[in-house]
Amino acid sequence: MSKQEKLIIKMHNNPNDWRIEDLQSLASKYGIEWRHNGTSHVCFKFHSGVFPIPAKRPIKAIYVIEFLKRIEEEI
Repeated sequence: MSKQEKLIIKMHNNPNDWRIEDLQSLASKYGIEWRHNGTSHVCFKFHSGVFPIPAKRPIKAIYVIEFLKRIEEEI
């Protein structure tokens, strides 16, 4: 099991208190583009469309759950 798969399992088990850097790292590992141009949101570009997530900490669980759902659709 890869490091990314373990991180996804951890996020599924507890979607609270994750940092935007964790999501950016996971997205980069799976080849998902993201941008953060000094705004309050980081935009992740999936095949299904752009998904903006507020960059403030901690990220709400609903954003992490939706992010994981979209990641799993991509892979």
